[in-house]
Amino acid sequence: MKNISKNTIIIIIAPFLFIIFCLLQPLSASYEINAMAGIAVWMAIWWMTECIHLAITSLLPLVLIPFCGIAPIKEVARQYGDSIIFLFLGGFLISIAIEKWDLHKRIARNIIKVTGTSTHGLLAGIMIATFLLSNWISNTATALMMLGVIMALIKEINPNDSNSSSSQYLAAALMLGMAYAASIGGMATPVGTPPNMYFFKVYHQLLPSSFSFSFYEWIKLMFPLSVLILVGCFWILKLLLLRRSHIKNISKQNLSLHQKQKITYEEIIVGIIFFVTIILWITKDINAFGIKGWKYFFTYSDYIDDSTISVASAILLFIIPSKKNKGKKLLEWEDIKQLKYEILLLFGGGFALAYGFEKSGLIKYLVGQLSIIKNFHPLLIVFFISIIVVIISEFASNIASVQLALPIIAAMSLHFSESFTLKLILPCVLSASVGFMLPVATAPNTIAFGSGVVPLSIMLKAGFWLDLFCIFSISLYCYFIL
Repeated sequence: MKNISKNTIIIIIAPFLFIIFCLLQPLSASYEINAMAGIAVWMAIWWMTECIHLAITSLLPLVLIPFCGIAPIKEVARQYGDSIIFLFLGGFLISIAIEKWDLHKRIARNIIKVTGTSTHGLLAGIMIATFLLSNWISNTATALMMLGVIMALIKEINPNDSNSSSSQYLAAALMLGMAYAASIGGMATPVGTPPNMYFFKVYHQLLPSSFSFSFYEWIKLMFPLSVLILVGCFWILKLLLLRRSHIKNISKQNLSLHQKQKITYEEIIVGIIFFVTIILWITKDINAFGIKGWKYFFTYSDYIDDSTISVASAILLFIIPSKKNKGKKLLEWEDIKQLKYEILLLFGGGFALAYGFEKSGLIKYLVGQLSIIKNFHPLLIVFFISIIVVIISEFASNIASVQLALPIIAAMSLHFSESFTLKLILPCVLSASVGFMLPVATAPNTIAFGSGVVPLSIMLKAGFWLDLFCIFSISLYCYFIL
């Protein structure tokens, strides 16, 4: 027994718990729901302990979901080809091109000019920029847009000592600040994230007929809350990570390495492609004040999403020739060696797990437990709604959580006054955007973790405290302010 390692014990315990769920069915629900809960427990244990590589753990749904009779293998496998995976693929290839032609150094230097050399100022500047972008475009696109910028800063800040603990804590703070700000920014506007958009489609069915909720009213109410959460996130990262980094100011000497060099043809072209990609992402879905996004010029507008733009831009990089390297293109196949393939599996595993939650009925079961709290104090009910939805959102898709939870919460609200209905529904909608602990909880989390600069232990710790802060902020704000 002394020769058995801790990892070996964890590797054995996780499937053992899965078997218990399958055989004993501790949840008062169907076999499929118990089996799916067992799969989630198995994957959560392996993900959180990293006893097996995260990418390998992400393959478990391909085996376990069909094996348990929850869904056929063909349906599960489709989750590993979700369009968001190709959005990441294209975005990461653009980032590789930015780094290959040293455009990242110029970007890093110009950001420092705006934020100053203080690491606190740099973190705040990155978070504010990401937050404002995420108000209007998808969280995933925002995170991908900022990924190359953050990686540039990380590589330029302390290039000679990148493995020191100080550099690692600073790098993790910047990357997590970007990822978390992308999710927080989505809360601020009706178009920032899918749960908000879904609420606007169905609120007239859930709220009293006399109630109206406009685009402006959402921003007026939710923008201050999202700013409060952003500030809380900054302080959490500052106390947990920046305080442990001894780098307080950035050396201008490192950042000036590229300053005197003339901008190259390759930098210009890659910069143009990057800029055009951002503009296309931002303007794709506009549909307000008589202005429509460019995708609406196509009769099949629903066929086009952010992934289409991302992959098209990446393909261009393999077509446009380089002047510096005669006979070669801006990107060559050899450059793809830098691509982090494991993150594609991590994305797929997260989507497959979320699909299993929905297909098995586990989400419906978990949300159904909300009905037992209808006799509690109204403030406690708001807290419980937020807690349950946040827990679900760590494993399942935010839109599925909202779609299943809102009708149940609307039914619960019949026991209260009409004015209290909104105080129950909005915590559910907002909490669906919260999920900061696990790499698979949100696409920005996955992107940040896939960068290789955020250890899982740091994401778990920072994410736990931010989840807790969001639960209290959302619950108290919705109960007392709305």
